[in-house]
Amino acid sequence: MSKQGNIWRCAYILAGLLPNITVRGLVAHDIVIVVLSQGDSYHASLAQQLRSSIQEQAHEADQVVPKVHLAHEDFPLPGAWTVVPLLSELFSLHGSNSSWLVFCESHTRIDLLRMVELLNKYSATQELFIGHALHDREATIIHHFAFSNDPQQFKYPYFASGFAMSQGLLGNPVTKESMYFAVKTCRKYHKDRIPIVKDTWGKYAFHIGFYSESEDSAVPTINLGVPNTEHGHCRKTMAILKHISLTAPTIPDVKWVVVADDDTILSVARLQQLLSCFESSTLLALGERYGYNVQHSPQGYNYITGGGGMVFSIAAVHQIATSSYCECPSNSTPDDMFLGICLAKLGIPITHSSLFHQARPMDYAPEYLHPQLPVSFHKHWMTDPLKVYSKWFSQIDQQIEADHLSQKHVEL
Repeated sequence: MSKQGNIWRCAYILAGLLPNITVRGLVAHDIVIVVLSQGDSYHASLAQQLRSSIQEQAHEADQVVPKVHLAHEDFPLPGAWTVVPLLSELFSLHGSNSSWLVFCESHTRIDLLRMVELLNKYSATQELFIGHALHDREATIIHHFAFSNDPQQFKYPYFASGFAMSQGLLGNPVTKESMYFAVKTCRKYHKDRIPIVKDTWGKYAFHIGFYSESEDSAVPTINLGVPNTEHGHCRKTMAILKHISLTAPTIPDVKWVVVADDDTILSVARLQQLLSCFESSTLLALGERYGYNVQHSPQGYNYITGGGGMVFSIAAVHQIATSSYCECPSNSTPDDMFLGICLAKLGIPITHSSLFHQARPMDYAPEYLHPQLPVSFHKHWMTDPLKVYSKWFSQIDQQIEADHLSQKHVEL
């Protein structure tokens, strides 16, 4: 089913009927507001006043200003007023970095803090549609006589009062079964880094392999016969991708491969949400983009910096694993940089996401991280990885897991 079909297949769930679910921590910038404005001077002026009011309220509350789209400026489509034509683009723009989409009209008035307070009561990962419900007293032609036997069954939102769609309604996260996590490690770190992976994000991964230069049944590790090096790890990384390509027929549900270091700290749930924005059948390489000599030479190239995690569609993995372009010059060649050369020769574009991070949270300006919903950080050096995971990722991983178990229970 398409994302648009997925959105509209759900019955409208109104605020008074919503389950009593509390999720702490929602702030104004987690909400994207779309004003269904018109381009004439009167309605455009009303929309601009509404946007200014929202911005002023955020400033007065010392919050980051939420994104406010004016439809006549940002989405000049003939059917924008029906909402449906906007959903795919809004999902692409905000599906991975927002919790709620709120739609309203130019003459709607919004109390920003009360709206945040209301939405904070509910889980954005569930499929929720919140608004003021209307229904016809009797079947009518303007709704094609829908539900003629019982018109009150057909509820629709009152646009002027606004309505909210949760992130969960906009797109289902990809399943945990569709992701394979390949963790690069070595004997030196089996006893200190691997337990941290297992105690944090690793316990939420359905498919996970720990790749080392030595066998260790306590982990357990997968030894591909490539010696460890202090730097680079090119042949180890390529051996991992070849191993996954060869074993893929035994795990047919896997559509995505995530290559991470043993000191990468990430959120499985955030990756599930982010990857729902992309098609697994395409040749995709996703992560934090770096560049080598890109300003001064046509021989420069982009690459995904490995510490924050590298994500490949399974189709891309097969291409890399079977290409002569991707044979490492040495064991210690920088793997992420050489992969950039390999991808460029294969014509596989690198998709950048600022949600992946090569460094620790403390290495970034707070103003840079504040509007984000990060996917990953990197390094245990002079920081407590358990505290980093707890602060940035634990809640969303637990929430998605709880929602998943709840859904399985309902299905049973």
